[in-house]
Amino acid sequence: MRTKVILSATLLIWSNLVAVLAQTDGIRFEAVAFEAALAKAQATNKYIFVDVYTEWCAPCKKLEKEVFTHPEVAYFFNQNFINLKINAEKGEGVEFSSVFDVNAYPCALFFSPDGKLVHRTVGYFESQAFIENGKNALNTDRQIVTLSQKYESGDRSEQVLRNYAYALLAAGDIKASAIARELLKQLTPDKWHQPENWELIQKMELDMNSPVFDYVAKNPQLFAPYEPEYSAYIHLVTGRAMFMAGRSQKPERLRLVKQVLKYYFPQDSAKYMARADFYFYTIGNHDEKKYAAAVRYLDNYCNDWQELNEMAWNYYEQEETQPQLQKALQWAEKSVQLHKTYQNLDTKAHLLYKLGQNGAAAATAREAITLGESAKMDVSMTRELLLKITQPKK
Repeated sequence: MRTKVILSATLLIWSNLVAVLAQTDGIRFEAVAFEAALAKAQATNKYIFVDVYTEWCAPCKKLEKEVFTHPEVAYFFNQNFINLKINAEKGEGVEFSSVFDVNAYPCALFFSPDGKLVHRTVGYFESQAFIENGKNALNTDRQIVTLSQKYESGDRSEQVLRNYAYALLAAGDIKASAIARELLKQLTPDKWHQPENWELIQKMELDMNSPVFDYVAKNPQLFAPYEPEYSAYIHLVTGRAMFMAGRSQKPERLRLVKQVLKYYFPQDSAKYMARADFYFYTIGNHDEKKYAAAVRYLDNYCNDWQELNEMAWNYYEQEETQPQLQKALQWAEKSVQLHKTYQNLDTKAHLLYKLGQNGAAAATAREAITLGESAKMDVSMTRELLLKITQPKK
């Protein structure tokens, strides 16, 4: 008897696996208008998933290419939904997008079998997260419309607030932070370091002047188990405050940000002061201070490969002087040492070419292409550079 049970279980697992792998064509989208899809949904008692896209939207294309074709995604959506694609700028899509207030793409709308909008998400999601979005759309405890109705009726239970905050975040709604803050305020601070609340803080409390950040910054020992996420969070929130000060181009705003940073991080004040100046003078029109601020911060304190790569590329595009291009090359090399990627290898190759080091530029370009292709990235720009190096115009 035990052997039969084991065999039955094994066969069930294999049959499910075969069913998933069979979804090689991806999500099956109906080539019909919304009304026809609704009629089919009512007849089969299925929910409707609508992918609202535009032809110019890069994340829409990435979603279609990488996520809709994923076997597990296809299996889940084909089993549970009537699937529809609507171009927001053509045909019925124009009115449809207006009626359902779609103004960011890609936008996933989910309707109950009777045609009521129950859930929405905005933006690109990886495969497993996209499946989770679909599961939330089928769950009345996680549908954004249902949660909104509960909230508006006065329900401030912890679970409603938590689910509502995450639903708003997935929908790209700025109210997510306010709802998360409402929940955290309801909880006592000694619970903020618990895993479920730390996750909420990381994603939705990004204000350096908030009581939550004050608590997190003053109690690093409570969040030590979450490294390196804790340090990344501090870097993100402080960087956001510096960026906003830079955008304002108000010296008083910069002074206030520096004052707060000195208060929270007295031991690392030199690093934070350098970073604040870097943001302020880089964003503004301060040519006489921009380069000095960049050198001070990037050379001595920056360990963010993306920040280094971005600044190196900016100097490649904007500068012609040898000393500044050489400095930009150092930043690109530092970025590569921290985390080698297609992007920073491409930047390094371009800088080497601009500095006349064609042999090194070609070798770096080939390495970038190999890495980019293995990650299924568009490497056409690097190929063009390599062609320029190896086949110069006469």
